[in-house]
Amino acid sequence: MKRAIWFMLLLVLAVVVFVACSGAGETEEATAVPETTEETTTETTEEEPAEVPAGEGSIAVLLPDSASSARWEADDRRFFEQAFEAAGVEYTIVNAEGDARAQQTQAEQAITNGAKVILLVNLDSGSGAAIIAQAREAGVKVIDYDRLTIEGPGADVYVSFDNVSVGRLMGETLEPIIDGLDADPKRVVQLNGSPTDNNATLFREGYFSVASPHYDAGDWELVDDQAVPDWDNQQALVIFEQILTAAGGDVDAVFAANDGLANSVISALKSQGLDPLPVSGQDATAAGIQNILSGWQTMTVYKPIKLEAEAAAAAAIALLRGEDVSALTSDTLNNGTNDIPFIKLTPLAVTAENIEETVIADGFRTWEEICVGDFAQYCPDASGDTGSASTGGVCEGSIAVLLPDSASSARWEADDRRFFEQAFEAAGVEYTIVNAEGDARAQQTQAEQAITNGAKVILLVNLDSGSGAAIIAQAREAGVKVIDYDRLTIEGPGADVYVSFDNVSVGRLMGETLEPIIDGLDADPKRVVQLNGSPTDNNATLFREGYFSVASPHYDAGDWELVDDQAVPDWDNQQALVIFEQILTAAGGDVDAVFAANDGLANSVISALKSQGLDPLPVSGQDATAAGIQNILSGWQTMTVYKPIKLEAEAAAAAAVALLCGGDAAALTTDTIDNGTNDIPFMKLTPIAVTKENVEATVIADGFRTWEEICVGDFEQYCP
Repeated sequence: MKRAIWFMLLLVLAVVVFVACSGAGETEEATAVPETTEETTTETTEEEPAEVPAGEGSIAVLLPDSASSARWEADDRRFFEQAFEAAGVEYTIVNAEGDARAQQTQAEQAITNGAKVILLVNLDSGSGAAIIAQAREAGVKVIDYDRLTIEGPGADVYVSFDNVSVGRLMGETLEPIIDGLDADPKRVVQLNGSPTDNNATLFREGYFSVASPHYDAGDWELVDDQAVPDWDNQQALVIFEQILTAAGGDVDAVFAANDGLANSVISALKSQGLDPLPVSGQDATAAGIQNILSGWQTMTVYKPIKLEAEAAAAAAIALLRGEDVSALTSDTLNNGTNDIPFIKLTPLAVTAENIEETVIADGFRTWEEICVGDFAQYCPDASGDTGSASTGGVCEGSIAVLLPDSASSARWEADDRRFFEQAFEAAGVEYTIVNAEGDARAQQTQAEQAITNGAKVILLVNLDSGSGAAIIAQAREAGVKVIDYDRLTIEGPGADVYVSFDNVSVGRLMGETLEPIIDGLDADPKRVVQLNGSPTDNNATLFREGYFSVASPHYDAGDWELVDDQAVPDWDNQQALVIFEQILTAAGGDVDAVFAANDGLANSVISALKSQGLDPLPVSGQDATAAGIQNILSGWQTMTVYKPIKLEAEAAAAAAVALLCGGDAAALTTDTIDNGTNDIPFMKLTPIAVTKENVEATVIADGFRTWEEICVGDFEQYCP
């Protein structure tokens, strides 16, 4: 049975949409790819680094090496190629092969040949800072990809994973295993990445944060704590052999910072005739997965490189088209000098128990590349068993999707339904999708029918938390898993998994986008209305929390005045129209701006303004509907919040398939959210603000909307 694409979270950006570990292994050659359509590889010496071919308004990708990790050439390169080819932009991809001087020359050549954006994987922060300074002088934007440059003013944007979390996953996965060993104290080695790679410092910070209390308590002993220059696997082998010899072979566990270093540890253990130890890793390489299956490596950290690369590619395309980097993400990371916009992705721990539901289901690795030679004996039965490698069972039963309505937002039927259908068809699983059309009692009946008809997973968009909690209780009694999709059920014990966006950030984006526009108005004070979503929808509460957090200081200072703050029952657009007309009448038309919680409510505001002959106001929205984009282009709506629904639906579909096949909900994500009773595993995605200036680089570039559906009738005049 086919598997759903796992963890298509990000972006990605344009997004959204898009840690590596790795660093540099020094060689004497640098590799370049001079063409994007008919790619060839050329080699030069250190004196003659690879050239970047000419191109006007192009993107230059500077990879670090091919020795420290197979990912750069095997994965990142192809994902960049696919993304740039699909976008139709000119690009070059070169590899410095561990030579910082060659990488700087490649950057110089890229700028000379017309690159407007450099996507950089630095070899060290010093050389990275020099490249960034050179680019700034030439007016070229720089994206730090996977590794943060911690010297100098920093790049324009940073795309990577939460690297402290990468290390923490290593620590948290190995911790109970180490604690279960007979040794007292447990003797632990930390084999860290390159001392010149800031990521290596962050990885170590993560696993050390878990191990340190044990070292302090004395139940673990830190035998050695060494960095491996340039992430060089041969040096790692020598270093660990020396550690083993000095310790008389008395080592109980190893935090190895990536799969290459882990393999060096394993080679040293085998060469000295020692048994397997708990050993961490990172990058989910084929060799790392083979070592996990054969029992020589405990875990690896999977950082969906496709998502990271796609996020970075989308950011590069946005910058190439002149978009503002602040529109790409609301997160920042301080590089020691400045706060750098940070497109942050979430890593995942992979063990023998969840290989199938993670790297295999995602298509990042295949059983064919793993199950070769001696490793075939450790793989799932090749006779046709389609069950999970972790459960040994087949994916029996079906998935039931319960949508809420078609009135509150066009997204549920126009977008979510089709993305679920595509994902489940690709996975080859049985499914049903029904819509309660705003009737909570009908939705509960739909849940009962789904359970009766053999559903093993319910993917629920609740109409309110009370009815949602009743459905979850009913499912639990029947042994059926539940995914809260887009809306968190805040009553009862909660769902097995929650898949959504950071909803406070959604509201905050509304506030932060409108704030400078409202401040620039002539009125004093600026009279603001908050038109909130349904009072029974927890998301609406979170959206309001977000924009109120921006507006509240202004209300307190008196430069803004809160005219009215009303919720719209059931997100009903007709009720929203009546409510806002009443607000306008009571205010004598004296309203300067409106925080409307979605595009439907925004359209009701706009209709009321037009019917009373009033001019456009700053108005927020959400969902990036076709109507919302039309209102933005025509000047009646200021912004919308784009939550890449395809990514959200695919993440939820992948989670549903994993649960259907016996996967553990806790393996799906490391984030949690408190529903008031329990911490619920939370697959969290990042929203994006869309204004007239970045429509092309976000919803159009992502394929979520098309000019054809937007540029119709009177709106055609506003289109490119």
